[in-house]
This record gives sequence, C-alpha cells and structure tokens, in this order.
Amino acid sequence: MSNEAVIVLLAVVIAGIAITLFFLWRMQKRPETADMFQQQLLEINRQMIEMQKQQTDVPRILSEGQVKNLETINKQLTSMVDVFNQNINSLRNAMHEQLTKTQGNISQQLEGTTKVVSDVRQKLGELSETAKNMQELGKDINKLQDILKPPKLRGNIGELFLEDLLRQVLPTKNYTIQHSFKSGERVDAVIRLGDNLVPIDSKFPLDSFNRIEKAEAEADKKNAKKDFVRDLKNLINDISKKYIRPDEGTYDFAMMYIPAENVFYEVIIKDDAFVEEKGLLSFALERHVVPVSPNSFYAYLMAIAYGLRGMHIEKQAQEIRGRLVDLQQGFGRFFDLFNSLGKNIDMASRKFDEASKKAERFHDNLSLITGKTIQIEEGRAYLDEKEVGKD
Repeated sequence: MSNEAVIVLLAVVIAGIAITLFFLWRMQKRPETADMFQQQLLEINRQMIEMQKQQTDVPRILSEGQVKNLETINKQLTSMVDVFNQNINSLRNAMHEQLTKTQGNISQQLEGTTKVVSDVRQKLGELSETAKNMQELGKDINKLQDILKPPKLRGNIGELFLEDLLRQVLPTKNYTIQHSFKSGERVDAVIRLGDNLVPIDSKFPLDSFNRIEKAEAEADKKNAKKDFVRDLKNLINDISKKYIRPDEGTYDFAMMYIPAENVFYEVIIKDDAFVEEKGLLSFALERHVVPVSPNSFYAYLMAIAYGLRGMHIEKQAQEIRGRLVDLQQGFGRFFDLFNSLGKNIDMASRKFDEASKKAERFHDNLSLITGKTIQIEEGRAYLDEKEVGKD
C-alpha cells in the first residue's frame, strides 16, 4: 500500500469519527444517554490514538523499505477499521433504540400534556362561569342592600318574616297581625294564650349595627357601639310602654322580634366596652321585654304550640266532664221517674186486684139474683143461659 493510500484511509476514518462525535455531542445533550455512550466513546478515542501512533511510523517504515512491515500495518489498519465499523454500528443501533424510546416517552408526555391542557381549559370554563354567577349574586346582594336602606321597608320585611313564622307554627285563630289597642297604637302581632295576649313587635336596627361593622379605628367602633346600645334601649322602652297593657288583656311581658341573627347576637351579649352598665338583655328583661331571633322565636312558638294543644285538651276534658255531669243529672231524674212509675205500677196492680175481687163478688151477687152467669172468652162477655143452681 502506498503512502497516499494510507493517508486517504486515515482521512476517511477520521471523517467517520468526526461524524460520530457530532452525533454523540447531539445525544449527550440528553442526560439519560450520556452514560450509555461514554464507554464506546472512550474506546473509539483509544483506537484513534493508536492509529495516530502507527501513522507517524509509516514514513519511517517506507524509507527503510520494510515492505513486510507495511503488510502488517495494512492488516492492523484493516482490523481497526472493522472494529471501528462494529463500534459505529453498535452505537447507531443504540442511538436508534434510544431515539425510539425517547419518541415513545415524548408521545406519552404529549398525550398527558394534551389531557392536562384540556382539563385546565374545562376548569377555566367552569371557573369563569362561577365567577360570572358570583358577579350576578353580588349585583343581587347590592340590589337587596339598596332595597333595605329605607328603615320603613326593613320594618315591613321584618313583619313579613314574623308573620311567616307564626303561620308555619300556630293555628290562625291563635294569633292576630297588626293588633290595635285603645290608645291607637298597633303592635305587629299578638299571640292568643287562653284569655290573654302576648304582644310581639319587629325591630331591625341595621343602621346602628352596620356602623359597628364598618368602623376600623377602635375609638370609632366604641362610639358606634354606644349608638347601637342607645338605639336598642329606646326600642325596648317603646315596646314596654306601648304594648304591655294588662288592662287590655295582654300578659305582663312582650317580645321584640329581631329578624337578623347577627344583630340579635349583639343584643343578648353583655357589651365589654361598657362593663359599668348592664347588658342589653338584662336591660330588656327588667322592662319585661324578651328579645328573640328567628331561631329562638321558632323554639318559643313550638313551646307555645304545645301549650295550646295542652290547653285545648284540657278544655275538651272540661267539656266532657261537664257533659258527664249533665248526663248524670239526667239519669238521676230518669231514675226518679222510673221509681215513681214502678210505685204507680205496683199501686195500680193492687188496685186492680182489689177491683177484680169486687167485680167477682158483684158478679156472684148478680148471678144469685138473675140465675145466670157471665162468661168471658177471647175477650168477649156473654150470658150463660144455664140457670144457677139447676145443675
């Protein structure tokens, strides 16, 4: 083999190695393939170093005319090219297998990503719909707040809630809406318990309560609480003075219906900001006013309903007892008449016997005079033609 042929062969080998290194560089960007190809790369590098050493020996061998050594080198180069080709084929197969596996993983990841994106898109749609509904709800709440701003309208709504609760629990005959007193004052409702009335008035001090909720500074909150307490006390005093009227048939107490649980909570607790004062609940009870919320008022109504049933049963029992007394008295009169009738029958029987005996004696006397007897058959009387004493 000539010097030029050896150089061309080495150039081809180096070009192949360069191409292989380029693909290795591309694959080494993936961390999962670096370990797989590292050993093969080291082996190829070692073979290249060995070939470079032998290439430096080629000119010297040629100059010395050692043709035999050229044949040996040719065999070694051929063997190295075969080994290199095997390594390249092995590397190519490994790269193809890894690429196939990587493509499969990428396909699975893409499918998973597509599903996740679809789920996210669906959730975003649901979230958008929920946000839209919340906006609509917020608008409705704002409208309701605007509606409830006039105090008179709030009072009307409280009265409607009160009437609805009464209707759910009590018979219609046991309560009255808008009951009027002789003074002209009108209470929202009264409950009839026996012969007496329980007055109930609906109060909704929302403005004072909202000022407490909106106050941020401690001083502002304290002042708002003072206003709230003052307003509630005025309402309690009004109910006590206007609607507790025993002379007109009411009991000695009244109920203040507060149709908001949070406002009711502020009413029944003792205000820590005014420890020197009594709590609103104590203040109300001293004036015979019982604050109630929708929940507590429902419990009161259920107790009243059971009481009304008991009163109704007792009333019916009294009616039955009265009827039994009347029946007993009637039976006594009947028994007296029955005894009197028995006595009269007994007397009539005795009189009948006496009359019968007298009739027989009278008949006998007539028979002696006329010589004939009177026969009675089948309720009919006739004279017997046979003379008396001629038998």
